[in-house]
Amino acid sequence: MTDAQSSSSKRPWHLWLIGVTAALWNGFGVYDCAMTLTGGEDYLRSYGMTDAQIAYFTAMPQWMFGVWLLGTGGG
Repeated sequence: MTDAQSSSSKRPWHLWLIGVTAALWNGFGVYDCAMTLTGGEDYLRSYGMTDAQIAYFTAMPQWMFGVWLLGTGGG
């Protein structure tokens, strides 16, 4: 391996910073999705949602929750 090959294979430090930040950001989305589906109304109330907001949110069709899971998990 030549010096040109070894120096080009190094990753810049900001690539790791952006990668870790993006993973944490997507991890929060997955956590929020999982807690919303398993925690139910108690979790939504912890965000200060009113009864009307919770009723609107929980009235979503089931397939929309699947799209939400795919979007957050796929990120």
